[in-house]
Amino acid sequence: MCAGDGASSPQYRILVVDDDRLARRLFCEALSKEKRLRVESAQSAAEGIEMIRKADPPYNMLIVDIVMPGMSGCEMTGRVKEMLPAIKVIVTTAYRTEKHIQAALESGADCFIAKPVDLVDLRRSVSRLLELSRFLEKEVDDRDGCQGGVRQPRMSGRLHSVQGEPGQWIEVVGSGDYEMVEKFRRFALELAGSSLNQEDREALQLALEELGQNAVEWGNRKDPSKRLKLSYCLTDDLVAFRIEDEGTGFDVASLPDPSADPQGHIRARKLAGKRLGGFGIFLARKMMDKVEYNAKGNVVTMVKYLRRGGGRTPGRAVPALPDSPGDSV
Repeated sequence: MCAGDGASSPQYRILVVDDDRLARRLFCEALSKEKRLRVESAQSAAEGIEMIRKADPPYNMLIVDIVMPGMSGCEMTGRVKEMLPAIKVIVTTAYRTEKHIQAALESGADCFIAKPVDLVDLRRSVSRLLELSRFLEKEVDDRDGCQGGVRQPRMSGRLHSVQGEPGQWIEVVGSGDYEMVEKFRRFALELAGSSLNQEDREALQLALEELGQNAVEWGNRKDPSKRLKLSYCLTDDLVAFRIEDEGTGFDVASLPDPSADPQGHIRARKLAGKRLGGFGIFLARKMMDKVEYNAKGNVVTMVKYLRRGGGRTPGRAVPALPDSPGDSV
């Protein structure tokens, strides 16, 4: 077992579960350098679950290896999410295959990191997930945390289903919140893996964040009863994404180009009582090779052609997706 510096009061409790003693030690040492974190460890899923049951205050995050003797990390994640829906889970494994990533995603994990783990990336992922959790809690408290004196439950952002075979579309349906978008973004980029160079990875990350947030905020209007359908496909030539919300849609052609008059665009949004922004679709179109909406305006498909030999080769057409959005604009 390992813990953070006792000189200050940790804000977050993290449990590391891995049958590899060296991995446990490295993760604990890397994370315990941050005083706000109290890090503990267990060598099996059974031991970890018992620690979680007895924990007071409860753990904020679980970091667990997928392949362990006895109960797997995915099975443990599912059980822990039932006990603590709000807990953040990072899964790690040396087996970086679509099968393992999908299993982790279906279990309710929030992030997937392949071994050998880059400790800088681990700390960054931990920080990002904890900050996201704090943001979501504050947003719900500010918006509708209490109605009639009764605390309303928060959507967990858990991914409910995954469908698809290797080389085909993978479809994920889940709660329509920011956490869902962030989770899908992490898993999609991990699935793409070495097929992406750094420039493409950054472009995809920005496009998924911007249009995913648009679907939550403007598509579903932050309605927790509405869900998102997120789809992903990787071929030798391209990577494609589709984001579908349950909103009424909008007229994409009527959107102004914010780059024509950025300051005027910002002033207009302020006068309309809208937050700063409105550049999402424009940025996505700059970052991606193709961004198309259906006629209704509630489904967007994005395509990035993969670089080959220093250049970008369009390659073959995007594979057909069941229940495709129809006419694009």
